[in-house]
Amino acid sequence: MTKELFMNKLKELLSDVPSAEREEALSYYEDYISDAGEENEEDVIASLGSPEKIAETIKASLREDEDSSEYGESGYSTGNIQKDEVVLAGNKGKTKGKMTSSMIILLIILGVFALPILGPVAAGLFGVVLAVLCAVFAIFFAIFIVGIALTIAGIALVVGGIIGMFTSALAGGVSIGIGLILFGIGLAITWLGLWIIIKGMPPMIRGFVNLCRKPFVKKGV
Repeated sequence: MTKELFMNKLKELLSDVPSAEREEALSYYEDYISDAGEENEEDVIASLGSPEKIAETIKASLREDEDSSEYGESGYSTGNIQKDEVVLAGNKGKTKGKMTSSMIILLIILGVFALPILGPVAAGLFGVVLAVLCAVFAIFFAIFIVGIALTIAGIALVVGGIIGMFTSALAGGVSIGIGLILFGIGLAITWLGLWIIIKGMPPMIRGFVNLCRKPFVKKGV
């Protein structure tokens, strides 16, 4: 049975109950099923029992003592006597998938004892990742520097070759040719290094920052 069918049936069965008590009952079960989550909806509804049984229990409670009837965490009750015992069974579905206080305390205790071991390990991993990032950046920067150096060397050889042609045309021509080759290779390597730095480094830095933030980001339950 779906939540909508369950609530509509319960509302119909409580039509002869005073409006205040009826709205209180409907609101309670509406919130109770919603709190269990959609994935637990069918299990919680099944554990609550039929709408007829719930409506009968509510009416019996109202007949016994209208003044002291109220809703609590364990269902509909009159004074200290619990009338809707089926809600206790439904609590299993309601708490499914949620951490209890004892589980949280246990995790905290385990974390305290594990800190002396996990702390150095985490610091070591952080250092390794940072070292790899720095090494990659150094390689990219080195490629860029090599490209600039080859470009400058090529320009120098071309200029030297032009000057040398006044004394030896052959030597000057060879120098100019080699200079042009180095100049072309240097420009290509410089462009490649610059492109890698501009396009490659930002994603790597963002990934490193996100990796460092992960332990401190609160995940939804």
